[in-house]
Amino acid sequence: GPGLERTMYSAGTGALAGTFYGACVAAWYPDPVQSTGKYGAIPGRTDIRALGRTVLRPAMWFSLTASTFTAVECAMEAARYETQDPWNSLVAGMASGAVIGMTTGRPQIMGAAAIGMGVLMTAVDMAGGKKGMFE
Repeated sequence: GPGLERTMYSAGTGALAGTFYGACVAAWYPDPVQSTGKYGAIPGRTDIRALGRTVLRPAMWFSLTASTFTAVECAMEAARYETQDPWNSLVAGMASGAVIGMTTGRPQIMGAAAIGMGVLMTAVDMAGGKKGMFE
């Protein structure tokens, strides 16, 4: 259905944004990106595995966050039969904020991020109409 299409689109968009962010981080940091594990690293050379982790880890988290928001918002719309409702954005924002907070591994940060993102997304939803900027 349309919910699955929206979720997949959001996951792809999040993955692209995360890849761009990871590439910017890798390009901005002047030192070589190196592994510290059983494979070791050649001093002064960038390791392809470490570079892949630097670029792909943000892509995974961005994609997971975007798809969580969209999936929860679509589920709320289907369950409540309300498409333009701030409650949908509140619950979806809290779910995506919890995903963002999971990156720290601390439940307090996860809860705070969930509340903050839920309030932020509700404010964004209530701030105005759905028209574009130039319409």
